[in-house]
Amino acid sequence: MEETYEKILKAAFIVFSKEGYQKASVNKIIKAAGVSKGALYHYFKSKEELYLQVIEFYFRAMIEEIKKVDFSDIEILKEMGLINIKNYRRNQNTQKFTIDFFLQAMLNKKVRKKMNEYLNIFIQILKEKLESEKQKNIIKKDVDTGILAQKIFIMLDSLGMYISLETEVIEPEKIWIDFIENNILKCYTEG
Repeated sequence: MEETYEKILKAAFIVFSKEGYQKASVNKIIKAAGVSKGALYHYFKSKEELYLQVIEFYFRAMIEEIKKVDFSDIEILKEMGLINIKNYRRNQNTQKFTIDFFLQAMLNKKVRKKMNEYLNIFIQILKEKLESEKQKNIIKKDVDTGILAQKIFIMLDSLGMYISLETEVIEPEKIWIDFIENNILKCYTEG
């Protein structure tokens, strides 16, 4: 049963990524998942509910990844961003889903609420990890870890959006390294 649920979520992610929320249909999703319409409606009451669950699935995976990052080592933080950029470039489904997700968040209050819910969780986890490093005197005492967490999130998210546009004007790797070395490193006690 759990296998079917996850199969539907993964197929829906791909269909929503390729088609966008508006053009994605339940029929395309069940075809991609290889399940019946009844199976889909057993787990999800509507396309909107399925979309909200896909968002949750997507964000939970991101949150689990950020929990693994060791913020005491600035090189690991730098590498995390570079890996994120590389993965974003490689996975066009993630790119398209993210862009459509932001569009849907502007248009749909339920999607916006879900986005804010996970954004708060993501920022809070980042803040807690940074605060832990502050308690160990790795991050300077006068640094507002909430603002620092938001800066890191916004920079990664913004770079991801520009990667999606496939612009050659923006150099995400160079920007990320410069951001870490010239902004974030100033918050650390040693550098």
